[in-house]
Amino acid sequence: MMKTIEALVNGESVCIYCMPGAGKIYFLKQAQKILGEFEEIKVFFFEGQVYTSGLYKSIKQTLIRELRFQQETDFFQQLEKFLQEKKIVIILGHVEIVFAKQKKALEFLFKLRDFYPTRLSVLSSCDHSVIRDFPQYSNLGGTLFSNLIKIPPFDLAGTKRILEVNHKVLGYQFSSSAIKKIHRLSGGNPSLIKHLEKCVDELGEQVLTKQKILTVYPSLRIKLNDINEVILSETKEVLIQIGIINEKGKLFSPLTAEYLKKYELESIEEIVPGLTPQEKKILTFFLKNKGKIVTKDRIFMLMELSEENYSLWAIYKAISRLKNKIEGKYQLRALKNRGYFLASASLRP
Repeated sequence: MMKTIEALVNGESVCIYCMPGAGKIYFLKQAQKILGEFEEIKVFFFEGQVYTSGLYKSIKQTLIRELRFQQETDFFQQLEKFLQEKKIVIILGHVEIVFAKQKKALEFLFKLRDFYPTRLSVLSSCDHSVIRDFPQYSNLGGTLFSNLIKIPPFDLAGTKRILEVNHKVLGYQFSSSAIKKIHRLSGGNPSLIKHLEKCVDELGEQVLTKQKILTVYPSLRIKLNDINEVILSETKEVLIQIGIINEKGKLFSPLTAEYLKKYELESIEEIVPGLTPQEKKILTFFLKNKGKIVTKDRIFMLMELSEENYSLWAIYKAISRLKNKIEGKYQLRALKNRGYFLASASLRP
């Protein structure tokens, strides 16, 4: 947090990113609170997902209203005069939504930042797409994305602090042993910690030794699925950078590993009946990436993350059997030196 605050106070823009559930909006609100203590800084907060349209106009009109600018006077002249005495930090959440639907707002913020590079800065939050599609973000927003900072998971002390706060607010209370287990299972992910708390409060501390039960607990299952969607759709490099796996290819959370191990599309049996568990997993992976080229390395990575001890040869054989079983519904084509491509039976890559 302090690294981010220091950069903003010094006139730099920062974009924070993290894995699902790591608390981007909470981070932004804490930053807003800290920045609000600086008399020389005026802070504005916008949540990108709230605006289906008109974010650009909302940002400009908010600045005019809150800074008491005259509507008929040149906006940039008035802003320049204000910035001679104070700094401005604009906080923008869910940039991935803004990037997809309201690029004009990002162009406007970049323009403001370009005019006043040391007096106006932007703190934004984005999902993993800022890592995957960094060139596109950079081309549009320039210096808005030149300083990327990852929100790390909590360490054991951080996990303990969250649990102590929730004990005061919600009445949850856990033994030191349970706190360590919650931290280990969650990997320090704030959202997983929160929903593990609820599960333990309802079912008792003994449930922390039963990962299969935890992975089907409704609210935990939703959060685990959010992480799982990223695992199934992103490259190893992106997963490492956002902290879902480490350099050795291990998942950050045992609970996530357990969920992935059992994961398959709910409708997979209806789509193609009679598949083996391994074939269901592989088909699920291809369906999640339908219309995209999937490398052999990614397939093998998925099986490794699922803690399935299969050799490459065994996986190739499973894919070969799967191709025959899905014939007529899908075509799974091997592309030389590139990987595999799944499409509807009537389409070709």
